[in-house]
Amino acid sequence: MFPKPAKGESRAEKLALRAQIERLEARAKLSAKVRDGYQCRVPGCTTDTKLWRLESAHLRDKGMGGDHGTHSHQRSDYVSCCYLHHQGRRSLHSGDLKAIPLTAEGGDGPVQWQELREGGLDDSWRELKHSTCNYQYSVVECVGNLRRGLG
Repeated sequence: MFPKPAKGESRAEKLALRAQIERLEARAKLSAKVRDGYQCRVPGCTTDTKLWRLESAHLRDKGMGGDHGTHSHQRSDYVSCCYLHHQGRRSLHSGDLKAIPLTAEGGDGPVQWQELREGGLDDSWRELKHSTCNYQYSVVECVGNLRRGLG
């Protein structure tokens, strides 16, 4: 017979795993913001990120087949957006905006942005300019050691 685990041990393990996943995601999100120069990647966005917070958006969120916690802990899984383009009225979360990575590099490479154009008999998507990652940063796993311009 196997001994019975201590009461609450399973819950403690789940909480520890969740905390580890949250730490990895926080590092990846900060690394993506640094990569993008603390600016919204949506082409033509002039939002002042001092007034509207800058957020890191999953390129593949759970509803689109993403799996938070198992693979979304890398910088390439995120793209920086201002609050308005991430969660605003016409945004990624509302379904009126799409961010499509054009290469296997994900958010580290060029991203195609599309916006829903409503009207007429059917809705169609209008392509915005591609946004490229204009900033070159070293790939450093520890956020505390991120430095600009290496490579």
